[in-house]
Amino acid sequence: MPNALRESNSPYLLQHADNPVEWMEWGSPVFETARSLDRPILLSIGYSACHWCHVMAHESFENNEIAAVMNENFVNVKVDREERPDIDAVYMNAVQAMTGHGGWPLTVFLTPAGEPFYGGTYFPPTSRHGMVGFEELLMGVAEAWRGRRDEVQASAEGLVGLLRKSAASKAQVAITRDAIDRAAHAMLRSIDQMHGGFGGHPKFPNAANLRFLLMHGARTGDPNAIAAVSAAMDGMSAGGILDQLGGGFHRYSVDASWTVPHFEKMLYDNAQLIDLLVATWSVTGHDRFLAVADGVVDWALSEMVGPEGGFFATQDADTSDGEGYFFSWSRAELDDALGAELGALAATWYGVSDHGTFERGRSVLTRSRSADQLAADRGVSTEALHADLEVIRSRLLDARDRRERPATDTKVVTEWNGLMIDALARGAVLTGREKWLEAARRAADFVLGPMRDSDGELVHSWREGRSGGPAFLEDYMVMARAAVSLWNADFDPQWLEAAWSLTRTGLDRFGDDGEPGVLLRRSGTLHETLIIEEREIGDGSTPSGNALAADVLWRLGALLQDPGLIERSERIVEHGLAIAANTPLAVGASLSVATELVDGIREIAVFSPGGHDDPLLRAARGALTPGVVVAWSPGPVESHMVPWLAGRPMPNGRPVAYVCSDMTCGPPIHDTLDLLAALRV
Repeated sequence: MPNALRESNSPYLLQHADNPVEWMEWGSPVFETARSLDRPILLSIGYSACHWCHVMAHESFENNEIAAVMNENFVNVKVDREERPDIDAVYMNAVQAMTGHGGWPLTVFLTPAGEPFYGGTYFPPTSRHGMVGFEELLMGVAEAWRGRRDEVQASAEGLVGLLRKSAASKAQVAITRDAIDRAAHAMLRSIDQMHGGFGGHPKFPNAANLRFLLMHGARTGDPNAIAAVSAAMDGMSAGGILDQLGGGFHRYSVDASWTVPHFEKMLYDNAQLIDLLVATWSVTGHDRFLAVADGVVDWALSEMVGPEGGFFATQDADTSDGEGYFFSWSRAELDDALGAELGALAATWYGVSDHGTFERGRSVLTRSRSADQLAADRGVSTEALHADLEVIRSRLLDARDRRERPATDTKVVTEWNGLMIDALARGAVLTGREKWLEAARRAADFVLGPMRDSDGELVHSWREGRSGGPAFLEDYMVMARAAVSLWNADFDPQWLEAAWSLTRTGLDRFGDDGEPGVLLRRSGTLHETLIIEEREIGDGSTPSGNALAADVLWRLGALLQDPGLIERSERIVEHGLAIAANTPLAVGASLSVATELVDGIREIAVFSPGGHDDPLLRAARGALTPGVVVAWSPGPVESHMVPWLAGRPMPNGRPVAYVCSDMTCGPPIHDTLDLLAALRV
C-alpha cells in the first residue's frame, strides 16, 4: 500500500511512495507522533538523481523485513534536499560533526524534539567491508533509545550545543589586497597540476573557487591564476565529466583525471560552469571555452526547459540497465552504430578501448588530444576531420536516443533558475548570443510570475502547477542578482526595479534591522523554526545566500548610489575573509565579491544613440574588470533611477562614456581604447 508520500509533489518523495516503510513528510505531525509513541525519528534525506539514494532504497527501503524494523521502532521521515535545503544543511552539519564526512543519502536519528544523536550516509542492508549493516544499526539505535535514554539525550544536547556555538561564531577580517592575495595563493597550492581542478578524487568542479581565481588573475595579472582556471576547464571539457555527445556536465568525477563521473546532471553545476566558461573565454580569448559553453547551453535549452520557460532541476544517473549505461559505450557498439572505419576513428577520438574505462568493459567518452593533433596524426586536414567527427557525433546521438533515457526531475527551483538566468544574461552580454538572452528573460518571467504565492511572495520550487514552500535567502538574492544582470543586458527598467524589490524583501525577511554586520539568516519569517538558525557564509554546491546577498548589494548600491548597501555588502564579505584565512576553498563566492570591492567601485555611464551595439558600450561591458558597473542611455537625461546617469552631457552628439568613482566622474571619453585604458588605471 502507498504510504503518506503519495500526496507529495516531489519526484524524489514519490519514488518512495510505494515503499513498505511508513514514511511521513517533514512537518509538525512527525514530532507529535514521535512524542506520543515515545520513539526516535529516522530522517532520510536525498534527491531524485542521487545514485546511492536509489541503491539504499532498493536494498533497504524496499525490503519488507528492514521496513518492519523501521516501522516498529521509529517515526520515519523522507526529505527532498532540493525542496528543503534548510533541513538538509542543519542535519548535514550535524552528521559531518559526528563523522567527519557527509553526503547523500543522509541518514540521521533524532529525538522527538528534532535533536540529532547519531547519523551517517549510505548503509548497506547487512554488514560488509567494515560498514555496519542498516538492519543491525536500526536494532542498535532502538535498543539504545529504550535502554540508555539518558546517554542518548545527553549526546543530542551536546551536539546541538556545539552546532549552535559554531553557527554563532562569526569573526570578521577587513577587505584588503593582502588578505585576498593570500587566499588566492593558498588556493593555487591546492591545484592538481596534472589534471587541473582542486585535489585528488572524488573531484568536483568547484566553479565558485575557479571564478575567484579568474577574477584574481584579471585584477592582478597573475598568470598562474588564469592558467589554473584554463587547465581546469580544459580538463573538464576533455573528460568524461562532460557529456561529449549531448552536452552538459555531470555532477563530479570519481577519479582525479575527470574520466569517470557520477552521471547525474544538475542544473546548478551547469549554470555556474556556463558562466565560468564564458568568463574564461573573455579573459583568455581562447574560442574552445566558448564552444563548450555553447554545447552546454544547447543541452540546457533542448532538455531542461519546461513549456513555461523555467529550467528543470536534474537528470538522473540511472536507468534499468544500470548507472551510466546511457552515457557509456563498448567498442563493439561504436562499430554497430558507425561501421568499422568511422568506428575506429570514434574509438581513437573518444578514448574507447576493448577493456574500457568504466564498468562491464564500457568506456566513458573523453578526448585526449585536439582535432589538430589527431588530423596531423592521420595525415588529413582539420576540416576533413571535423566533418567526419560531426557525422560520428550525429550517428552516436541517434543510437543513444534509442536507449532508455535517464529520468528528469521536472521541478523548477528558484535558486537554480536564478543561477542559470544570471549565467545566460552575463553570457549574452559578452557573446552577443540573443538566444541566450531570450531564454534568460523567459525563465525570469516565469520565476517572477507563476512562482509566487497568493501573497506575492517567491516560492522555493514549482512542479506541474503546484508550488513548494516559501523561498529562502539564496532564492531571493540570486534572483535579484540575475535581474541586475538582465538589466545590464537590455537596460529594461523592469529588471532593475525587480532587483531592488527582491533585495528589499530579502533584507526584510532574512535580516536583522539595525544590525548590518550580522549575517543574514537562510530561513526567513515565513519558515518554521529549526533547531539551528543558519547564517551561512560558506559555499556548498552553490554560493551561499550571504555571498549572493553581498554580490547584489554592492551592485545595487553602486547603481542606485546607496552607500549603505555597499557597506552592508562589505560587512558580509568580512565574515567570508575570516574563514578564508584558514580555509579559502570554503568561501570562493565571498572572495569573488571581495575582489570586486577591494580596489573601489567604478561606474561607467555610456550615451550612444546607436543602441547596444555601440563600440563604447561593448568595450565597457566586455572586460572582466572587477568592481565595475555600467549604465546606458541613448542620450542625455535629466533624471534616471540610476542617479549618476543623469545630467551628463553628450558633446557634439557623439557617443560618449564617463568613468566615475568616489562620486566624481572623469572627462568624456569617445574612443574605445581610451576607455579600456581608463579601466586599467
